[in-house]
Amino acid sequence: QHSTSPFCWLARAGSEPTAVRVGDKSPKVDDIESFIGGHDDTLQWCRSFMAPCDVETEQVITMADDGHTADHGYDYDLIVIGGGSGGMAASKEAAALGAKVA
Repeated sequence: QHSTSPFCWLARAGSEPTAVRVGDKSPKVDDIESFIGGHDDTLQWCRSFMAPCDVETEQVITMADDGHTADHGYDYDLIVIGGGSGGMAASKEAAALGAKVA
């Protein structure tokens, strides 16, 4: 299988990066648990990891209470900084869900 750069791996949780160059976030070699591969391999791994499954589960996922209330007293529920494609999409989706957006 063709593997293009950059290369990706799964490292042990809590491992500290080795700074070979300024800004380098590579883990220490001993902390690498498994090698995913290059760009193509990483996309394939993400597709399999994030794929919906047909298995029923008893697990209930709930959101943590963040303290938000409808009568929060602010003028807006969401302020979007940036009018690019992401900002426009976020503001339109939030507005469609009933948020007051600026």
